[in-house]
Amino acid sequence: MTRTSTETPAVVVRDSERANVGRAHYDRAKICASQGDVRGAVLAYEAAVLFAPDFAEAHSNLGNLYLQSGRRDDALRAYATAIRAKPDLAPVYCNLANVLIDLGRCDESI
Repeated sequence: MTRTSTETPAVVVRDSERANVGRAHYDRAKICASQGDVRGAVLAYEAAVLFAPDFAEAHSNLGNLYLQSGRRDDALRAYATAIRAKPDLAPVYCNLANVLIDLGRCDESI
């Protein structure tokens, strides 16, 4: 089987390495964000949570970027996932409430 130039090879990551790969993407996302590369940061955070689905801080930061990009529904999902992963991450509750208020869903923000 030959591969076309648009196909990318599959990457196999052992379960024991998934958190480290997620952390590497998270670190790359923070660098992209600090340089104003929102698209690059979003892609890197999305990769981080793909490899480390319980990485609450990555979900939270991804939610912030989604919100900054006008993707409020995606931000809501990211914040909700962050809360499920780490219920004591207090700032995420404020972010979630602010998005709900922006969407006119004030009763849910309490």
